[in-house]
Amino acid sequence: MKTKVVLIILTAFIVTLTLSACAKTPDYSSALSEIRYAVYALNGENFTGEAYFCRRETPYADDGSIGDMKDYLILRFTPSSVPSSADVTVSVGERKAELTFRAESDAYVATLLADDFAPEKSLLCYRAGEVYEEVPFMPIAGGEQDYKKIFAAFTSQKAELLKSLDGKEFELRLRLMRRDEKTFWYVAVITNEQTQSFLADENGKIIAEKVTNN
Repeated sequence: MKTKVVLIILTAFIVTLTLSACAKTPDYSSALSEIRYAVYALNGENFTGEAYFCRRETPYADDGSIGDMKDYLILRFTPSSVPSSADVTVSVGERKAELTFRAESDAYVATLLADDFAPEKSLLCYRAGEVYEEVPFMPIAGGEQDYKKIFAAFTSQKAELLKSLDGKEFELRLRLMRRDEKTFWYVAVITNEQTQSFLADENGKIIAEKVTNN
């Protein structure tokens, strides 16, 4: 009799473990085509700026498929003053780029390959005409553990949506964003037909969403 009771208890325990394993959210990290997860301040005497560290596909396209992943630094600067005839350039290690002015954001922007980027060791070199400065990368927000926490929260909240895409081609994008010194996360679920976009707060709670056709 005792043997039967033990067997029943063991069977129930195994079934519970099996059901728990089945209920666990699948790992969708292989579907990520962009992860922008750390932001750094770049402040000099002649400019204010920031840098986002990003791992994303190349070529970059809203097509639901994932290309080769590479590391980049996305740079944004607001110079205190720039001579109208001056080229504004930046470099990190051996990587160099000319900044492009964007009127809509009133800022200079550039993207650099960052396969050898080490924030604690790297310096950004800034040149505008005769102005030259070297500044360190100062962490503001984000990090690998932060993005993993946000991604886990998203896949849990949108488990039904992601499950509906089983067997279909899709990609996911995750971007850290800063607005008025607050941290937000943009998450997108992209197929060849449409993009479903979500905005989450710093804890991963979804606070807005929309759908657009590609």
